[in-house]
Amino acid sequence: MEQGLQRPERTHCLNCDGPLNGPYCPDCGQKRDLPDFTWHFLLQELPASLFQVDRGIWYTIRQLFTRPGHAIRDYLAGKRVRYFRPISLLVLSAGLYGFLGLFLDMELPGLKMDDAQMKVIEVINRHYALVELVLLPFIAFGTWLFFRRSGYNFVEHLVLNAFLGAQRVIVTLALLPAMFAMNGSPLLFGIATAGNVISMGLFVWALVQLFQERSAVSVLFRSLGAFALSYFLLGVAVVLGVVALIIAQNEFGLF
Repeated sequence: MEQGLQRPERTHCLNCDGPLNGPYCPDCGQKRDLPDFTWHFLLQELPASLFQVDRGIWYTIRQLFTRPGHAIRDYLAGKRVRYFRPISLLVLSAGLYGFLGLFLDMELPGLKMDDAQMKVIEVINRHYALVELVLLPFIAFGTWLFFRRSGYNFVEHLVLNAFLGAQRVIVTLALLPAMFAMNGSPLLFGIATAGNVISMGLFVWALVQLFQERSAVSVLFRSLGAFALSYFLLGVAVVLGVVALIIAQNEFGLF
C-alpha cells in the first residue's frame, strides 16, 4: 500500500461476513484487521509460529486431506480463525517426525551406507523441522514461478507451501508404523514409494483446487515443473554450500 494511503475501514468480517463494530468479530471472534501477506508479516509470523500453539490443528489437518486447495484459498482470503498457523503446523509435524526418527532405526535392504552417510541421515532426523523450513522457500519459488499469473505473491506461496509441506510430513507420519513393521524388508521401499506417490498426488490435487481457473492438465504439468525446479535449486544450493565449506576449510582453517 502506498505511503499516506489508508486501508478503508472493514465493516464485515472476512471469515464469516458478519457485521463488525469492534476490533473482533462478535460472531466468530476473528480480528477485524488482518495483516497482509508481506515480508513484514512473515518476520512477525515466524517467531509466533515457532513458539505459539493455537487451536484448530485437527480442523486444519482434516481440511488439508479433504479440500486442501479450497482451504488454502480461504486462509489466504482472510478466513483464518478456525485454522492452525501453517508454519506452526509444519514445524510441529516435522518436529514429531524428527523425534520419532530418533527411536526408529530404519534398515534399508541391500543398501550399504558408510559413516558419513549415516551421519547425514542422523542429522536430518534430529533437525527435521529445520530441514523442512530450509526446503520451504525453494518449493515456494517453484510454485510462484509456475503460477505467477494467478495473483499470489511470494510470501503467500510460502504460506500455501507450509500447509502442503505439513501435509507431506503427516502422510509420512501415518506410514511410519507400516515402515517400522517392514524394517529391513524389500517392502520398505514399496511403502516409501507409495508415500511419495500419495504426497505428490495430494500436492497436485491441492493446486488443482487452488488454481481452479486453470485446467487440471495445466496445473499437473506446472506442479511437476515447480517440484522439479525446487529440488534442482536445492541441489545447486547444497553443492555451492559444500564448495564454500571446503574453500573456507582449506583457505582459512575454519570448521
